[in-house]
Amino acid sequence: MSFRKSPAFGPVALALVALLLAVAAVALWSGPSGAASPAPAPPLRDVVVDAPRPAPTEARAPTPDTTPDPAPRAARANGRIDVRGLVADAGGQGVASVRVLLNGPGDDDRTAQTDARGEFVALGVATGRYQIIVSGPQVLRLTEYRELAGDSGEVELALTVDRGMPYVGFVVDDADRPLAGATVTPTRQFGSWSEYDRDAAVTTDAAGRFELAGPREGVTPILVEHPDFAPAVGRLRPARSPTVRLAPRRGS
Repeated sequence: MSFRKSPAFGPVALALVALLLAVAAVALWSGPSGAASPAPAPPLRDVVVDAPRPAPTEARAPTPDTTPDPAPRAARANGRIDVRGLVADAGGQGVASVRVLLNGPGDDDRTAQTDARGEFVALGVATGRYQIIVSGPQVLRLTEYRELAGDSGEVELALTVDRGMPYVGFVVDDADRPLAGATVTPTRQFGSWSEYDRDAAVTTDAAGRFELAGPREGVTPILVEHPDFAPAVGRLRPARSPTVRLAPRRGS
């Protein structure tokens, strides 16, 4: 019995066997225990998120503050108000530097003086009926009665005064020399009587001259005083310029 020889493996067959062994080795190395690590994620600083931008909103005007001023509420709470007024003549011209006296209920009296525009202010005045007196050297005394009250916490007063007519006089010493610094106080009508009104007093200048308002008719008594002389009484009449002579005080 005879056997035939199998043909020998050629170079190509050997190369194919080597390739299959290499593939099998790689498959075994990259199994579950030796899985290749995934590629690292990029750092956060390199990641750009394209988020949608909010739509622009229309600007709104601020809502006006309609809260009432607490001052009037406080004034109403404690029964007090603020009085603002104007003192003017018959032509509507404000009168400066006159005194406004508010004689109120009880002892709640207030005094104010007008500014260059004739305006005055008295704050925190108790409500009630008041006697209002306006006086000054350039006006005749005004007396009125007003009820001062208001839900707003404020009251406005318009007071009209009479400027009368200007009276001019002079004060001299016992040697007929002009006397400066003398105080001249006129009488003012107050109801049915008259009295010396210190709020209407004026002071003589270097020439001994003084000027103040007086009634358009009649006689206005005046009191003239000086620290170095005895007081004297004079009289003012329309269209006249009286001279009042002061005598030295006794013992001087």
